[in-house]
Amino acid sequence: MLSFFTKGLLSVWFLLAQAFLSAFTWGSIWGLAIRNLGKHTKLGSALLLMTLISYALAPIIFGKLIDINPLNPNIAVLMIVPTYLFLYYYGKIGYRIENWTSKI
Repeated sequence: MLSFFTKGLLSVWFLLAQAFLSAFTWGSIWGLAIRNLGKHTKLGSALLLMTLISYALAPIIFGKLIDINPLNPNIAVLMIVPTYLFLYYYGKIGYRIENWTSKI
């Protein structure tokens, strides 16, 4: 959000810091996501690896959002807010859910 509310080079630095700090959360989320999967641990790990595709698609979507609104490129930063809200939820509460189908 700091990248959204600032402008210029400072906004870019906040965005780079966010990407750097995301690397630290990946290991934590990975461990929480595959715990207690038992015989499904390999499948769970494979599905997590497939989520890395989003790292290839996100810059394309980010660039398209900037192209759509070149006068206010900070709007593109808002695309990552839902992702981090879900990561916050999962890190605080979501990892404790044993059966996701009953919670949806």
